[in-house]
Amino acid sequence: MREETARTVANVILGTAALGAAVVILRVPTLRRLAFGLLRTAVVTGIPAWITQETRRAWSETSNVDRLRQGYGESAEALRAKAERRKKWERGR
Repeated sequence: MREETARTVANVILGTAALGAAVVILRVPTLRRLAFGLLRTAVVTGIPAWITQETRRAWSETSNVDRLRQGYGESAEALRAKAERRKKWERGR
């Protein structure tokens, strides 16, 4: 059996198992309540965490540009290029 065929067979088996588990969860009321409760918790905690992360990242990016702009009267493109070089340099350390 070739690797590609093995992957396809494995994907079909996993898909069938997932579908079977979903049917069982949706048919049993206690499992259904548990699943929807976990889904609700994931949504309620995940979205605010993502928004917080994006806000912090944006705040960090703007503060870097503002810091660069204070000492230099450069264009926005030059400031972005400097910020990118700084990021690459920090990743390399």
